[in-house]
Amino acid sequence: WRGYFWLLASEGVGASGWGKVMRAGRQLLDESPHHRIESVANAEVGRFARFLDKLGLHREAVMRRYGAAGEDFALYAITKEAV
Repeated sequence: WRGYFWLLASEGVGASGWGKVMRAGRQLLDESPHHRIESVANAEVGRFARFLDKLGLHREAVMRRYGAAGEDFALYAITKEAV
């Protein structure tokens, strides 16, 4: 079983907002019935990579020119064994 972690974030999200998102994301990952959860983030936006790292997801691959404007994206994942 594989699940996907989706998050659309605004530039205006403050520290308290990210804290709430972090707690909700961690709970979602902890309670998920899936053995693998994946997420994709723009490889050029470091704050998204840091957020996924803090949740425990690991960078597995870079998908070259994956974005609509030719941006590189990174694939992150966590498995149940790692939770």
